[in-house]
Amino acid sequence: MMQRYKRLKPFLYKMAKKNNKIKGIKLVTDEAQLVADLTIAKQASNVDATIALLEKALDTFEQLGVHTKHQALLDGVSNRITMLLDSDKELLAKADIFNYQVQQASAYPVTKSPEDLFNHGLLYQDSAAYILADKTLAHYFLTQFAQGKLSLNDNDVALNCFIQLYQQCLQDSHYADLLMLVDEVLNFIESNLDKLVGFDELEDFDISDFSVHHEDLSFFDSVGPYAFLVTVSEIARSYAMRGYYQTMVNHLRNRQAVNFNLVDTFITLNPIKYEQLTPWLGEMRESPEHKTRALFSPQPNGFIEFRFNKLGAAIPEFREAGHKSAKTFFDYVLQNQS
Repeated sequence: MMQRYKRLKPFLYKMAKKNNKIKGIKLVTDEAQLVADLTIAKQASNVDATIALLEKALDTFEQLGVHTKHQALLDGVSNRITMLLDSDKELLAKADIFNYQVQQASAYPVTKSPEDLFNHGLLYQDSAAYILADKTLAHYFLTQFAQGKLSLNDNDVALNCFIQLYQQCLQDSHYADLLMLVDEVLNFIESNLDKLVGFDELEDFDISDFSVHHEDLSFFDSVGPYAFLVTVSEIARSYAMRGYYQTMVNHLRNRQAVNFNLVDTFITLNPIKYEQLTPWLGEMRESPEHKTRALFSPQPNGFIEFRFNKLGAAIPEFREAGHKSAKTFFDYVLQNQS
């Protein structure tokens, strides 16, 4: 596969020209559809299908004489293919970009029912592609979102789809009227922030109860170091999502374009002085059956890298705000008071 792409990349445009000479080929002239497909493909995970799509797009755009117009988009998909080929599965999973999906195909192609795009508030694995390609489904998606019928806190798919759809509304005049629904979604998020990030599930929450310098450490002593770190990372994630959502709402409300950045991000924490915690640093999950929620990685200099799993779509400004919010909590709960 890698060799195929290395041979393919330098000759992509030449190949499109060559294909133009083949008689009997029925060209797909729907430029808008290809642009939509390529936009989605910039976050694709199937390298073979993405290469095939790029080949088709290059061929068609060359035939239509519009390849220069879409060069930035074509380069973006090409870069995505390069990243998929160069990154091993472990590294890609660590990056946690668009890596969470409901492992079930949508029933939409069979039933033609918009309701079948979701399962108990979660989007099926292929629902985003339908929503981004069909304005009626996009309208339905945003309406459901604004009415609080989608699950966000533990599912990146809906949030990724929402941000991509917002970007599409900015770039495609056919979708511009949906921006009013986008604003309704933003109002819903802002009005239900504590519920969305999970703070409503923490009864009688007192930050000092989740600190290594709590006066009697009763909570810490009763649950043990690992359970303590899991709990701390879960609460930190709620703080992070609060900062993420608040920044996202302001950004989108001001109609600013978003920039997806497929770069892994983390928080640097100071060395933990409470020695009992050190042997328990590493992968944090609620139970063996649950996926990794967070990762504490000790560094040679004593500092610690902390990584969230599924911290929203990879928008640098949003994640930076989330990390800043979470770090304030970490600095309090993991450090001894001076």
